[in-house]
Amino acid sequence: MWPYLFLIPAVYLAAVLDTSLGPALDVGPVAPDMLAVVALVWSLTIGGSRGHLVTGAIGFMSDLMSPGRPGAGLAGFAIVGFILTRSGTRFGARHPLALALWAWPAATIMVLSPAVARRALGEVDLNWITLLVRGLGAGAYTAGMTLAVLGVIVWTGGMRRRRQWDL
Repeated sequence: MWPYLFLIPAVYLAAVLDTSLGPALDVGPVAPDMLAVVALVWSLTIGGSRGHLVTGAIGFMSDLMSPGRPGAGLAGFAIVGFILTRSGTRFGARHPLALALWAWPAATIMVLSPAVARRALGEVDLNWITLLVRGLGAGAYTAGMTLAVLGVIVWTGGMRRRRQWDL
């Protein structure tokens, strides 16, 4: 129950960081998605069997903060949350190397799914190559931020290490 008490302030802080400090964190045209960082940390550490519902709710918050039609962020975050919570419990992804292998593709899907949906609906005028390159860069940047947060959690002892391939 106690992790849920930290979830609302963490989502609020991530939303504030995305909106007010967004330009300060940009590296060229690439910026991290802080709500995706919160969703990834939740999925990779606490998750549980219904962790995809929480990541979907965080994706819905991302949809509400961005212009355009809601739903793409919710779907992308929920699908990634479902895959991560199922794979994490099955393969015991608690080792930092295993977390690193999961973080980048997951963050890329979380960042790209709303962008691809908006491009397909005609809300964004970027060409597909530019959209893909920016999405891959934002996914890598978001994964790096996620790994930094996960490193702090492991360092403080908030996440117990298991053997890498516990079944």
